[in-house]
Amino acid sequence: MSIPGIGFTAAVIILSEIGDFKDFDKPKQLAAWAGLAPAVYQSADKLVTGSITKHGSRHIRRILVEVAQVIARTNKSKLKRFFLRVQAKKGHNVAAVALARKVLCILHHLLMNREMYQDESVKKISG
Repeated sequence: MSIPGIGFTAAVIILSEIGDFKDFDKPKQLAAWAGLAPAVYQSADKLVTGSITKHGSRHIRRILVEVAQVIARTNKSKLKRFFLRVQAKKGHNVAAVALARKVLCILHHLLMNREMYQDESVKKISG
């Protein structure tokens, strides 16, 4: 719940849908399982990246896209800057899915290392 946009309900849904996160060695595997990995078709020199594969749980995809929408409305966040950068090139919906995948990969890292999310752009108040 340390990631902006993830509240109690979203955290419970994500963790219940993933199950044992240790089954996934890499964040890329978790993103592919959740159906947030882009389909890639390659023939000769032509590379075509398609839409997301949509394999896996539709519930985790839905909640992660909702989390991405919330992050897109936050102020001064590194994740929001990522969203805006992708949105300028590809559009709002693609940026939301890209941010959802990024959040899932960050969640995998945080769960595996038992860490809290810290955004470098947010200034810390030392007291």
